[in-house]
Amino acid sequence: LMWLSYSLFFAIWSAFAMLIAKKLIKGISPVLFFLLTLLLSLPFMIVLLLISGIPKFTADFFIILFVAGIFDTIAAILYYKALSISEVSLIAPISSFNPVFVLIFASLLLHENPTFLKLLGIAIIVLGSYLLNVSSIRSGILKPFTKLFSDKGVQFFFITNLIWGIT
Repeated sequence: LMWLSYSLFFAIWSAFAMLIAKKLIKGISPVLFFLLTLLLSLPFMIVLLLISGIPKFTADFFIILFVAGIFDTIAAILYYKALSISEVSLIAPISSFNPVFVLIFASLLLHENPTFLKLLGIAIIVLGSYLLNVSSIRSGILKPFTKLFSDKGVQFFFITNLIWGIT
């Protein structure tokens, strides 16, 4: 039951965050918007660090932090770029691909084998994305996917979710 409440909270929070970011990013470059969000979140991170204490770090930590920081920076800038050039209603459904990428990379990098239920969940996610543009099926069986991915913002957000699937 707890996972359900967390899932619903995250879905609602993500939707509001995307809408707020869409409103705020007008007239601002995605890179500047990314830097502003980092700057605004810094005081909260410092307070949390002081409350929870400073952990001990190893050299591996800094290497992983550096690589993940590069990936997440690229993903965030692409995310804000997607928001600035496309409608939220077009790019929001693409976030449903994130679990697909997580499962693929977990399988490849961590050797975690997907269960039947996980594979079924992925099939449902892909089917849902397909059905978003099913009205264009008369032009070909793959037309719903090609129509969805013909938007530049959708392409940026797809790459964003691919990167987030890795990190």
